[in-house]
Amino acid sequence: MPWNAWVATMNNVHGEDDVSYWVSGDHERGVVAVADGVSASSGGGASFLAVNAAVYCCRAYMAEYSGVQLARRCLDCVSRVFAEARPGSLDVLELVKKGYYKECGGGGVCSEPLSFESLVEGKAKPRIVLQEVRRESPPATTLFLAILGSSSITFALAGDGYVVGFSGARTEDTWLLWGAMPQFGTGGRLVHFLEAGRGLVGNPLVSEFEVRKGVVYAITTDGVDPTALTEAMLKLLSEHKSLSEVGGNPAARVLEIVLEASPPEDDATIAIVEYTE
Repeated sequence: MPWNAWVATMNNVHGEDDVSYWVSGDHERGVVAVADGVSASSGGGASFLAVNAAVYCCRAYMAEYSGVQLARRCLDCVSRVFAEARPGSLDVLELVKKGYYKECGGGGVCSEPLSFESLVEGKAKPRIVLQEVRRESPPATTLFLAILGSSSITFALAGDGYVVGFSGARTEDTWLLWGAMPQFGTGGRLVHFLEAGRGLVGNPLVSEFEVRKGVVYAITTDGVDPTALTEAMLKLLSEHKSLSEVGGNPAARVLEIVLEASPPEDDATIAIVEYTE
């Protein structure tokens, strides 16, 4: 059973982050998605749609495709979903999220992010009246996708966010940093994202990597400080041979450490995946 996955979020600053994941029953395959809605577009509902559409699209294509080819099929599928999405429906999703995260985690780290299943079952409902939403553009969001294969992991990046890989508990074992972190630099505005009524904008980055036993990846939105994340992950990995031995939710534990070391100015979401054999 090679793949394990855990997720957590602190989603009370703007209410624009989302995360969703699925791992097969035999843990041989899976998909993880994180997203950060674009503030100027009231993108909280768009980010929720993005991660859930990504997971379901990838599951639908997984029997036929793998790796980079699967990632591109998933992105095309999500793009079609967004081309048909209505801003008003996404506004309702945004309100549901804001109500949910006011309670989950008591304003702190939520170890059970809002899921599509909870929404369908009516466990999460909006508690404020929908009013006219002012925005610069239709609801839009970034998307960071990780596809877990039998011997590889494939990343697809549309927007910002990043992933750090770990192959041990030493600083020199932190061996992969891949993604885009605009608020930690002075680069221009990124133009890759998904927009309601339009679909995918820009050219997503897709890359596939081989994996080996003991490798851990932390996939995050741009609200997570990369230095604090690396230090928190190395501490946890030095204490446990496998994150599955930690108990509870390792992603929530890591995010709590990160936010204590680097108080958030944005929503912060993390997904951790571990390849065990």
